[in-house]
Amino acid sequence: MVADAVFLHSIAVLGATALGLGIVAVALLGLWRAMTDAPPLLLFEVLVAEGIELERDVGDVATRKCMQCVARKRCREWLSRRHGEGYQAFCPNAGYIARLKGARA
Repeated sequence: MVADAVFLHSIAVLGATALGLGIVAVALLGLWRAMTDAPPLLLFEVLVAEGIELERDVGDVATRKCMQCVARKRCREWLSRRHGEGYQAFCPNAGYIARLKGARA
C-alpha cells in the first residue's frame, strides 16, 4: 500500500510538472511570435517618400508612435499612391517629419 501511495504521488508530481512546463512553453511561444511578427516600421518608408535620408536612428518616441499607430492601413495606402490627402492628416509623427524636413533645408 505504501508503494501505491508513493507511485500515485510521483505521477501527480510528474503530471503537475508537465502541465507547468506546457504552460510556460505556450507562453514563450506566444511571446516569441509577438516579437517576430511585429509590424514593419512604416516611418522609414514615409521618410524616404518625403526625401529624408537619416544619418542617425529615429528617436524612440517616433518609433513607438509608429508602432502603436492606428492608421497603419491608411499609411500603407498613402505610401502606395502618394497622392490625395497627405500623411499629415493621420500620421502621429507628422510634426517630427516636418522638423526633419526643416532641419534639412
